[in-house]
Amino acid sequence: MKDAMAVRLLDALRRFMQLFRREVSQGASLESRVKLAADRVERGMFSEAVRLYDGCLQGPFARDAGTLYSCARAYFFNGETQQAGKILARLEKVQPEYRRDERLLLQARVHDALGETRRALATKASEKERLAA
Repeated sequence: MKDAMAVRLLDALRRFMQLFRREVSQGASLESRVKLAADRVERGMFSEAVRLYDGCLQGPFARDAGTLYSCARAYFFNGETQQAGKILARLEKVQPEYRRDERLLLQARVHDALGETRRALATKASEKERLAA
């Protein structure tokens, strides 16, 4: 009896999420989608966050520094380190000073995850030198 109720509840939740996703993809504002994507990162739903952030990086918002950084984080946490690196490179071109410390730390983590240990160490060392100056 309880199992059947749990199954019905999960089915209802799935239907709600499908409707919600459809609504978000069809007309939600950029701000709403960014907030939803950030929530997905916090909940560990990284592939959903990546999908939402990618949708935000189309058109006039393709150069939004905050969205680029958050998208790179989502890709990294989703295990897509090469794509995270590409997004970080875009951010570097668009606004190199945006969250510089966090961005360089993430870049070092990307290099490390890709097996580029020397580049990871060089990134960390250059940031350490910059902070010491």
